[in-house]
Amino acid sequence: MEAPSGGPEDRTPPEVVAFSPDSGAVGLEGVDRLVVEFSEKVTPRPAETILRFYPDLEVKKTKWKGRRIMTVELADTLPADTVLVVEIPSGVSDIHRVTSTRS
Repeated sequence: MEAPSGGPEDRTPPEVVAFSPDSGAVGLEGVDRLVVEFSEKVTPRPAETILRFYPDLEVKKTKWKGRRIMTVELADTLPADTVLVVEIPSGVSDIHRVTSTRS
């Protein structure tokens, strides 16, 4: 007797499958939270270590629902008439330590 194999080794890095508000959305003044959903469970970390904002935004709190959905509460609402770019640099790792290599 031996333990079951557990299936093939996980080699797929986590990816973002949903972001709220949606990419290209307009009229976001007053929005005070962002939600990022990953394709698989990731190692929870504060948003400041996972996301980069252009222009800079101050994060008030990071909440995780399980290990797939990250809610980022901003210190202030998004300003009017501003283009916001959110980058997720490489280095986000899943629970099997497979690390993303692109944003």
